[in-house]
Amino acid sequence: MTTWTFVLIPLLLHLGSAVADEGKITLTGRVIDAQGKPVAGALITAHPPLPRGDLVVFNEADGTGRFRFETVSSTPAILYITSPLPNDAYLPITPPFDRRLKEMSRSFRGTEVRFKKNETIDLGDVRVQVRYMRVLLYLQNPDGEPLIGTREAWEDVWIRIKDIRQRIISESGLSRKDLRSIHLDQATMPLALPQGVWLVEASLSGAEGPWFSSTSKLVIDRSERPPTITIKVGALSK
Repeated sequence: MTTWTFVLIPLLLHLGSAVADEGKITLTGRVIDAQGKPVAGALITAHPPLPRGDLVVFNEADGTGRFRFETVSSTPAILYITSPLPNDAYLPITPPFDRRLKEMSRSFRGTEVRFKKNETIDLGDVRVQVRYMRVLLYLQNPDGEPLIGTREAWEDVWIRIKDIRQRIISESGLSRKDLRSIHLDQATMPLALPQGVWLVEASLSGAEGPWFSSTSKLVIDRSERPPTITIKVGALSK
């Protein structure tokens, strides 16, 4: 019998005794794509519905798309199944997805799973709900030259993601941990964004701005070709 090794990482954990007394729940399954093929490295995130829950756990599927993990949580839980996330790109949007994203598409709503104390649930084959794609962000001056002179200068860069209704979905800066893991150069920064239509903005001076807009909307669809997005100084966002 094949044995798989899984990593369980608590992202946010504030458990009271009442929750802990509910026992462990074991979830197993296999992640597949739209063609029914297994998805190696898919991300499975479990999270109780807000505002009740504050436990988030995630696990990666193995090379055959299979996953198994144990968690302590109250019922129900919301499962988010996403395609593999690149480890060398900045991730401004990650599960569990908030209300604004769920209003955009049913794909971001996840799947509700109900269970009993100490129950083992085999979910069988589950399809990827949200697909991520690697995007190259170019930061340039009006002459098309790189804005960032050194790798360290990226630490002052903030990225803001808006939906097509101009709502801010994510606004964050690059941490030193991000800078160590992301493949950066003077001209480009790789992002990983979920499917959808996005407006990307950047600030070179922290959250206070000024913010600069991308020259076009960014469309993440089922295309296999990684898209690119360019932001030039001089196109201030409103």
